[in-house]
Amino acid sequence: MTKFSHSRVECATKCPYKYKLKYVDKPTTLPDQEPNNALYLGLGLHKGIETTVEEGVREYLSHYYVVDDRHIGWQIQLEYWIPKVKELLPAGEHEVTVKTDDFIGYIDLLVKRKQGNEVVYDIYDFKFSNNIDGYRNSPQLSIYAYYLTKARPNINIGKLHYVFVPKVMIRQKRAETPMTFRQRLLSEMEHKEICLVEVPYMPDAVQQFQAKTAFLTEAEKGTDFPKNQTRLCDWCDYKEYCHPDGKIDYMIYRRN
Repeated sequence: MTKFSHSRVECATKCPYKYKLKYVDKPTTLPDQEPNNALYLGLGLHKGIETTVEEGVREYLSHYYVVDDRHIGWQIQLEYWIPKVKELLPAGEHEVTVKTDDFIGYIDLLVKRKQGNEVVYDIYDFKFSNNIDGYRNSPQLSIYAYYLTKARPNINIGKLHYVFVPKVMIRQKRAETPMTFRQRLLSEMEHKEICLVEVPYMPDAVQQFQAKTAFLTEAEKGTDFPKNQTRLCDWCDYKEYCHPDGKIDYMIYRRN
């Protein structure tokens, strides 16, 4: 049986054709080398929070063939924010796998605490993002909470939190030296704050997720996966493959 994750279903919701490529056809794309790659930055942030700043930076940089000043700018942001996040968070269990017959997910931080006379578990998810309003309505944490109780029937869920680490989106000016830019970057970060947001449990979102997984299970047997071309295509691994003038597949290779 297919194990669905929140990200897998979200992918199908945003673009069925991308879902087909990523989860059904599974061609392998050449690694994206943009310094602000959200996946690589997220991996670096998560690794650093779980271990050390050095390990987090090493994780981020390990995905690049060549590192230049632009990458160093993002490295500086990771080095600045990781210790501050670690100071903010309570002690708990990192990277908790939630697995059932039909679901798989990974909780960034699971914190055990006393609430009155019972023990509850708070769920934390880390986001290196400025899109706080967008994530407030995300069903992700509700889905994690629901399936965690399925995987561990005796557990009681407490609070659901997102931890938003702000991104400073500035570029080096032509007249700036790398050192001047880095000083300006640090100054910008000093005016930002990590945001801890509690969100409610949304049972309707869980039901919608289950309905989508049932639909996708049937859809994978067919071939109808239409493209949904939006501004988000600019950040898609398969964007050249969906080029309006035809399939440009130099960014895709298949292993024998």
